[in-house]
Amino acid sequence: MKWWYALRSCAYYVVFFVTSALWVWTFMITALFSFKLTYQAQRLWCWFNVWCCRWLCGLRYEVHGKEHLCDLPVIFFSKHQSAWETIALPFILPYSCFVAKKSLFQIPFFGWGMYFAKHIPIDRGQGIKALKKVIEHGKDRIHRGISILLFPEGTRVAPTQTVAFHKSGAMLAKAVGRPVVPIAHNAGQCWRRNSFIKYPGKITVVIGPPIDITGMSVDQINQSASDWICATMASIESESVE
Repeated sequence: MKWWYALRSCAYYVVFFVTSALWVWTFMITALFSFKLTYQAQRLWCWFNVWCCRWLCGLRYEVHGKEHLCDLPVIFFSKHQSAWETIALPFILPYSCFVAKKSLFQIPFFGWGMYFAKHIPIDRGQGIKALKKVIEHGKDRIHRGISILLFPEGTRVAPTQTVAFHKSGAMLAKAVGRPVVPIAHNAGQCWRRNSFIKYPGKITVVIGPPIDITGMSVDQINQSASDWICATMASIESESVE
């Protein structure tokens, strides 16, 4: 059956790249008028790709904890296992932007769309200078009422594995003074890290309660978010791929 999964995955990638090439022009046009229009265009692109991923590759999903979402801007800390969450979360979450590697913005069409959708680039090689830029952009997005989504692990991590959180996300949260909302999911069981083939199965996304960071240090913010994500991952990673 692996050849069948590979064929279905190939079909999905064709759809992904074609829609990316088409939608970037929508991002560019809507950016001339308002960010909200660009954001809605992005959500439509994300929804379409998640829908195609389900029907072409068999990746179903369910979301728990939507009651923890609100209209006020927050800092989302998400588990990072695959590329699926980078496509799905902008559709699942309200009015938000990513903090993402600067190199992603240089990918033709896809990266251009990220730029016009107001995502925040970070060049980790610049150290403290990069962090200052992220905080500067982050304050601007929060002021606009836009939530910020980060992957504090900094890279995709295989299922059942954990790595220490980078401090940049917690430092941004302290700088803007907004709650941290943790997110756990098991997307890596279906869309594996650095794997071309997508395996059918159900992805579970769990959105946690907001963490009030008042009076907390950077390390305490990271520890609190990490503890919740790790505990939640332990309960959902046991779900098997079909």
